[in-house]
Amino acid sequence: MLVGITMITQSKIDLEVLKIIEKIKKRMTTLGHPPITQLTAEQGRFFFQEAIKLYDLRLEAGVKFENQLIKRPHSPAIPIRIYRPICDKGVDLSLPILVYFQGGGWVFGSLDSADDTCSFLAKYGQCIVISVDYRRSPEHKYPAAVHDALDAIYWADQQAASLGGDRQRLALGGESAGGNLAAVAAIQLRNERKISPIAQLLITPVTQYGFETNSYQAGHQLGLSKETMAWFWQQYLEDFSQAEAWQVSPLRVKDASQLPPAIIAVAEQDPLLDDGLMYGDRLRSFGVPVKILRYPTLIHSFIRSIHVVQAAKVACHEIANSLKTQFYGLN
Repeated sequence: MLVGITMITQSKIDLEVLKIIEKIKKRMTTLGHPPITQLTAEQGRFFFQEAIKLYDLRLEAGVKFENQLIKRPHSPAIPIRIYRPICDKGVDLSLPILVYFQGGGWVFGSLDSADDTCSFLAKYGQCIVISVDYRRSPEHKYPAAVHDALDAIYWADQQAASLGGDRQRLALGGESAGGNLAAVAAIQLRNERKISPIAQLLITPVTQYGFETNSYQAGHQLGLSKETMAWFWQQYLEDFSQAEAWQVSPLRVKDASQLPPAIIAVAEQDPLLDDGLMYGDRLRSFGVPVKILRYPTLIHSFIRSIHVVQAAKVACHEIANSLKTQFYGLN
């Protein structure tokens, strides 16, 4: 059963969002951005980096970070970036840990592109954030990113004490394709019964392969379109038959019981709106606590616009506060 929404018009989109999108559109036109069907991954990464420059991304004040490598015997090392809120001197805190996977369709994202979001979550969620630079497609197709995500979580669990973190309060999170990886990892960890995350934070997540939901059919074009999402899937999968597996489409998992409580943030002007809502319904049907944060005037990847769109900043504060509540048991 599809989640119903009304047909979208630009009049429902936040005016500050439209303003920044217009700037990006002009910049892409100047650079000669080709149609999505003609775009190579290398070109896409270039245009992505140029576009996000207009979002005024920056490290949040009151947060420090360091870069590390997770070394593995039989696979390439995984670059990570660890963010910590700067605490008062003399205060010895064991902080919760969020392992975070950036968005970008499994193709575009990087540690740098997630700096803004991760430092914000570290500061206002009062937690250590470990940002994971998982291998990207199409050079490394599925399941490389899933393997990297899981290995990063295993490492975070093992190294929690040395990081000043609390392994009993470890959460998974991500945006868009990164939300997909977080959801998939949560299921795998549940199956293994070795690590039990305290929460999963899924921001505008991809939860299935498919384009028939009402939010896809609404024709959204800003932030993400159906055509761009189809291109991402083409880069990610070796064969579209893989999309039937829950390791690709977590919405299709047969048993969603005993999964971590979920915070799911969705934007109504996003083709992935129904992906998030349907996944929340799926988890609830198995007794998993779910909190849906729904933003009527925002588009996909709104978390990058904290410093240029006031509504996005308000939304991100609500997301961070919800995560903090889950970590600290606040009312």
